[in-house]
Amino acid sequence: MKNNNFPNKGEIVYKNIYFKYRDNLELVLKGINFKIGSKEKIGCVGRTGSGKSSLLQILFRMYEIENLNESGIFIDGFNIKDYGLH
Repeated sequence: MKNNNFPNKGEIVYKNIYFKYRDNLELVLKGINFKIGSKEKIGCVGRTGSGKSSLLQILFRMYEIENLNESGIFIDGFNIKDYGLH
């Protein structure tokens, strides 16, 4: 899918995210939901192993999230899984 207007605002939404690095491992992220508004600056803090780097790795699609209904990472309303990695 190609959209010449993407991204135009930069709003990022994580909706019902579940993630594990491999099938035989435990979930690293469980039911994560948050929204980063357009032009908003955020910080991510937490203990070692709390999932900070996992949030970015799945945003950049270095790993894929568990495929659940209505879950996904959306940038300006578009699910990132609908875009190629090129």
